[in-house]
Amino acid sequence: MDLSQIWTDESEYRRVALKVSAWTIFCLGVLFSGFNWYMGLPLLSLMELAMAGFCLLLLYRLPTTSRLKEWSLCFLSLLFFIVLLGIWQARLSSILYSWLFIFPLLSYLLLGKRWGVGFNAVFIFGGMSLLLLRLVMLESELHFSLFINVGLCLSTLWIMSHVFESKRAEMVERLQLMAALDPLTSVYNRLHLEPVFNLLQQQITGRLALLLVDVDHFKQINDNLGHDAGDRVLQQLARLLQEFVPSPEHVFRVGGEEFCLLLPVADMAEAQRLAESVRAAAESLPLDLATAQGLSVSIGIALSPEPSSRLKPELRQVYRQADERLYQAKLNGRNRIEPPQS
Repeated sequence: MDLSQIWTDESEYRRVALKVSAWTIFCLGVLFSGFNWYMGLPLLSLMELAMAGFCLLLLYRLPTTSRLKEWSLCFLSLLFFIVLLGIWQARLSSILYSWLFIFPLLSYLLLGKRWGVGFNAVFIFGGMSLLLLRLVMLESELHFSLFINVGLCLSTLWIMSHVFESKRAEMVERLQLMAALDPLTSVYNRLHLEPVFNLLQQQITGRLALLLVDVDHFKQINDNLGHDAGDRVLQQLARLLQEFVPSPEHVFRVGGEEFCLLLPVADMAEAQRLAESVRAAAESLPLDLATAQGLSVSIGIALSPEPSSRLKPELRQVYRQADERLYQAKLNGRNRIEPPQS
């Protein structure tokens, strides 16, 4: 499962970056539109005014849109076209070509590494080609030196931006994994449960079973055998539970000795069969402990609503129902599964 699908921090980072960029370009667009009109460049002035209008539309749609990348692509493309128009129309002494320097950083900032590489290639090649054409038309050795220096600066900015974005993306991914994984068992923690639950609800066509699995008499294991033995029990149980789910990412440690499983099922009967298989497997788990004491678990079961019921499945409700059934399993003697009451 791709973490980027369930973690919103990255998209919010891009959203804020696009918002700041749009406000900045809006203000500059209005300012330069009036200036270039005064300087006798009406086409460039109108395009800058159009860019300012686009920024206002973008700022209006930005808080709610889910098409963040598409808006970023349009924003960068329109801005690039205006810079090219400025290079072509304005005098070289106006140094409008210096606006090319913002694109390496802005592309990676708004699009990320994968899209940033491609768009930087287009932006830099297109901008430098047009600049070279203007310089050739002016036929000056000084201008050729300018072309070389601009090209070297752009290439340096591109490389630096690429390295920075690559390292930033790696760091974000490591931090997300550290926040999502339980350090003892290496399964996901409770923080990760709700986004995965919501994502699975969108992907499956049937129902989703939530199983709460609790180790019986876990305190006795810790008291009699030590906490190291208790940790090994949890690690072995976590590995066992991963064998019963479509993906290891559907197992969560939600408490001290309590785990949660998310299982796509057709009905309650299938959920009960799977839960009973988990219980039996845990009971026969070969513990690497010098003890005759066996391991047992109690399991509470809950199902998400029928797809046809029009009820929006909420983790809070499903989890509470499974927790109530787990409590009932404990009251009824432990080492058992407890489905919802009919």
